[in-house]
Amino acid sequence: MLDTSTWPIVELDVLKDIRLDPKNVRLEIADAKVEADIIEDLFVNEDALGLVEGICKIGYLTHETPVVLDRQGKYVMVEGNRRLAALKSIQNPMLVPDYQARISALAKQLPDRSSLAKIRVMIAPSQDEADQLIAAI
Repeated sequence: MLDTSTWPIVELDVLKDIRLDPKNVRLEIADAKVEADIIEDLFVNEDALGLVEGICKIGYLTHETPVVLDRQGKYVMVEGNRRLAALKSIQNPMLVPDYQARISALAKQLPDRSSLAKIRVMIAPSQDEADQLIAAI
């Protein structure tokens, strides 16, 4: 039985503390090692721009807590990559050059962009338990 109630919940900086997962099953590109490629893929193929729009118009919904895993001392997002890509781009639209103008325009609607610079995440204790959670979702 998978019990996430004991998994620690922490607040992390979306740009400095969390990386997108190159092993994300949603990615169209194989072997995406560079975060720029991963974020681009999530915008092109997974409508991360639609999420940016929703966050800028409605707000960041906190009913689901994203899940990270500590891989060699770095936090990697294992559940919530699209959300993280959207939040990273709101903080720095230059991360997605082809969408920069649209992201910048949407972000202007936000009363305080810096309020989205940090998010609460759950830390999975292992890759195996993270995989179990992702499979269940």
